[in-house]
Formats: sequence, structure tokens, C-alpha cells
Amino acid sequence: MQDEYSVDLYHHLQRARDQLDRDKHDGLFYAAFELRCGVESRIQDYLNARDDIAKKKKKGWKVAIAGKELDKAFTDGLRIVELVIISQTTGEAVPFFHTPVGPELRAAIGSLGNLLHAQKETIPSGSPWWGVTREFLESTFRMAGTLAQGTLLAPLLQSPTGQILMRAYYHNDNPIASAFHDGSPFIKGAKIEARVAYYNEMPAHAGPYLNDWKPPVTSRL
Repeated sequence: MQDEYSVDLYHHLQRARDQLDRDKHDGLFYAAFELRCGVESRIQDYLNARDDIAKKKKKGWKVAIAGKELDKAFTDGLRIVELVIISQTTGEAVPFFHTPVGPELRAAIGSLGNLLHAQKETIPSGSPWWGVTREFLESTFRMAGTLAQGTLLAPLLQSPTGQILMRAYYHNDNPIASAFHDGSPFIKGAKIEARVAYYNEMPAHAGPYLNDWKPPVTSRL
């Protein structure tokens, strides 16, 4: 029985890492394919979430808290967004982070296309090209790994009746997972507050609430 070929960002990154760690010339081309597909997969996650937002807006839903600025942060791809959900009952707070596909990563993913087509000539084994290409792929992998850390797919939405909708994606060992269970102050019907912050770089306090780049990721909100 063959293994399932999972197509989320995390499985693509795992396969890219496996190819890079093989330390073989052909593995660089396979890694390039997996990196590009992985980032495209996360972009599609974001687009699907925005499609859902568009449908909800037609029914009167609005982007909650600092609506226009928050909405812009999710579309311009320039800033990390922190959304903190706070229980009005217990004061417990759970942070979610949105990691953008920034300009540098978008440029790198575009450049990967050069490795996804037939090469015009054989590249000698001792050519510096191999080392330069590996460094580029490792740099792209690190950026994609940062992208994978994010848990928040879209802005928080609020219905005309006050119902809150969130789109999130996180590992089961993330502290976020334990915040949503029977008896939790964040279950359906609970009263919450929310605050937003924006960063150019991932803040140090985010660490425990970020995803690792490795699969599996099995929880969604």
C-alpha cells in the first residue's frame, strides 16, 4: 500500500526537507517542487478563507475589531498579525498569529520556477552552481518554515447577532488546542474580547503558540 501524498504546506515542507537532507544533486530539483507547492498550498488556504469571508459579508457579517486595518493586513502580506482572544469570564487569553506570504518569499517562490523546467545543459558536478542553488533553497525553506508557524488564516468575523467566526489551523500539541474543550471559557456561546497587534517580525512571546513546520497538523477552527 502506498503512502498518502498529503498536499498541505506541512507535508510539502517535510518532503522538501527530506530531499535537501539526501544531499544529492537531483534532490535539489525535487525540493524546489515541494517548496513551491507548499507555499502555493498555504496561499490557497488564505484565499479559501477569504472566499468564506466574502460570502459572510454578503449576509451582514463584518471583520471584527479595527475592521479596515485588520482586513488590509491580511491582504497586503507585509505584517504579522497577532489576534488575542480573551475570556470575559476567566480572563484567560489565547493568541493566534497570521504569517503573511511576504515579498521576499513570493520572489523566491517565483525564482523556483527556474528549477522546475528542463535544464538547457548538464551542470558539472563540481560547479559552484550546486552550492549556490542549495543555499537559495535552504533560505527559501526557512522562509516557508516561518510561514508554516502561523495559526490564523483570516480575520475574525462577527455576525449581526454577535456570533464570532474564526479560521485557524494548528498542531494538536499547540497550547491553543487545550483552550477549546468541554467546559472551556472559549466554547460556543462564551463571551470574549479580542485585541490585535501588528509586527514586522515574529515577537518572542509568540513561541509556544506557533506551529512547527513538521506535519501533522490536524486541528481547525
